[in-house]
Amino acid sequence: MKKILAVVLVLIMAFAFTTTALADTVGVPLGAFSWVNNDNQKGWVSDGYDGDPTSTVWAVVAASTGIQIRVDRAPEGGSIFIIAQASFNPSQWNQQEFATADVFTADAEGDGGVIRISWSALPFWSDLAGSDGGKIGIGYWGDGTGDISNLGFVSAILVGVPRSVAEEHDVPTTGVLTFVGLAIAAFAVSGGGAVVISRKLKK
Repeated sequence: MKKILAVVLVLIMAFAFTTTALADTVGVPLGAFSWVNNDNQKGWVSDGYDGDPTSTVWAVVAASTGIQIRVDRAPEGGSIFIIAQASFNPSQWNQQEFATADVFTADAEGDGGVIRISWSALPFWSDLAGSDGGKIGIGYWGDGTGDISNLGFVSAILVGVPRSVAEEHDVPTTGVLTFVGLAIAAFAVSGGGAVVISRKLKK
């Protein structure tokens, strides 16, 4: 019975692997904040833009279509801002306001959820995308007394990144099952152990 379950699981996961691994676009995690303007404005600076190395590649940012930010606390009224500076005009501050209700989707259970913003909603996006480097992040004041820590930032993912761009710059991606993960899952089920699934892109 366990072997039958293992075969079924592998077939299901192989289908998932095929549909995701062959997708034209992928998600790229941004990691922890690497740019802190103040307690209310934090984000990510591209590698070398301020003279320091970071894991953010601007070409990948420019190739993405938007951002998804997971938080473990619902925003308290007010607005969410996208903030940015870039090489097209390093001294120019760029900022776009979004009503929280328009960009935040709460989880079915709990207080957390996801902030989703499309770059096409930014009037200055074409300038950012055409730059060689820059900074991009979020601004949040809550009810006027809070800061970004009140959101309970969990993670952020660039979405809609062409697979070719992600592979060219060798960045980690999300949403792809590996053959290693499939093998581990099959072994675990057939052997009665816990199922472990890898979701990191295998180059």
